[in-house]
Amino acid sequence: MHGTLNGSTHAMKDRVRSLAGAHSNIRATTFHVESRPEAGYYLCGPRPFLRAFVGGLAVAGARSTRTHYEFFGPADEILTAA
Repeated sequence: MHGTLNGSTHAMKDRVRSLAGAHSNIRATTFHVESRPEAGYYLCGPRPFLRAFVGGLAVAGARSTRTHYEFFGPADEILTAA
């Protein structure tokens, strides 16, 4: 997974795509800060990651109905969030 400002700042894009194409167990996923708001966003991670990316997507104009996320992390962290 790679996060970058936009397609013009995507480091090693061709190399990563080449590796992913050559190996069935590698999947390349890229997230752009300046992405198209009509896209669908699917995130999975710990709370700090989700706060940063879900909030960032909202600021960038992504509709909340297009953003889906799932928390993962220590059980005590999710229990204290309730």
